[in-house]
Amino acid sequence: MRGAGEEVAELLRRAARRVRVAVLTHRNADPDAIASALLARRALMELGAEPVIMLPEGLSRASKQVLRAAGLEGIPQTRYEEGPEAVPRVEAVVVVDSSNTTQLGGLAVLAITRPLFLIDHHSPGDLAPHAEDAVLDEASPSATQLVALALEYMGVCPEAREATVGLAGIIYDTRRYSIADAGSFKASAYLISCGGDYERALKALQGGRDQGSGLDYAERVARLKAAQRMVTSRICEELIVAVTRVGAYESSAARALVDLGADVAVVVGGKGAELRVTLRLSRRALETGLRADELASYIAGKHGGRGGGHAAAGMAHVPAPRGGAEDLVEAIARSLPGKAARICVERRSKALGGGQG
Repeated sequence: MRGAGEEVAELLRRAARRVRVAVLTHRNADPDAIASALLARRALMELGAEPVIMLPEGLSRASKQVLRAAGLEGIPQTRYEEGPEAVPRVEAVVVVDSSNTTQLGGLAVLAITRPLFLIDHHSPGDLAPHAEDAVLDEASPSATQLVALALEYMGVCPEAREATVGLAGIIYDTRRYSIADAGSFKASAYLISCGGDYERALKALQGGRDQGSGLDYAERVARLKAAQRMVTSRICEELIVAVTRVGAYESSAARALVDLGADVAVVVGGKGAELRVTLRLSRRALETGLRADELASYIAGKHGGRGGGHAAAGMAHVPAPRGGAEDLVEAIARSLPGKAARICVERRSKALGGGQG
């Protein structure tokens, strides 16, 4: 049986034969997204392709901080334009750390009109049916480690700065290795052997967060507003569902709510015709069988959008209701606790039944 590194390496070899390859990842790319894109670009370059990274809506604050710490603020061969006209000669597309077209924004048309090669660790979305080749490993805690293991299999070392970003991507998505698997440690060890600076990567992600001093004023305000506006429910005896809204920094606000004690944190954000719904789950919630991707898909289904993610984190993009984010918060606060409670009870019953059998 082939390992993930070998499978991803073969996928990248097939993509590289098209020569002009766009590497895409999701909107507001987090450290796992930009790290996996950087490492995929490195592999494609070694295979003789001419890759360019394309980032719909640019980078998250955490990613900018990581790139700055690694000395890669101005990544060469990177474009941020919305739309396929940015790279008119693209012959193939490699998508990393994304499962749905909605996550690709204005660049989604590239993914569905060119040969598509997909590397992801989320539950499969609407990109999978379009893929010429795909490695979809839901058990992997990060997308970065899948590409890093491919580089190891190929015998290719990324540049030291890229390896440092790769470490940050793994640290970020494994929550400092709290949900890591053997592949996370194997990939990290390889990146360190290639010159990756673990301490620098870790410090870039910490940024004084333990005391909140690493957050800028706007992000701290967003976290406080999220807590002030949240609507809470109790399910499955001891789990807390918190639903709220902010103007920006949804992911940061969701993490803050989990740190405060929420087990299912749902944060609505965005403006205009489309709203973003970000979900984060606590370890307690995961132990009951709840999954953020399942809840995100449920929210998207009820509100005419699309959603996905993985067990601990999910995202949905939905059309804005007439009353905007406030109306969406009310609707989710009414329907989601019941759905989550049913899932929790069903899976708890199955677990008890399995134990008795």
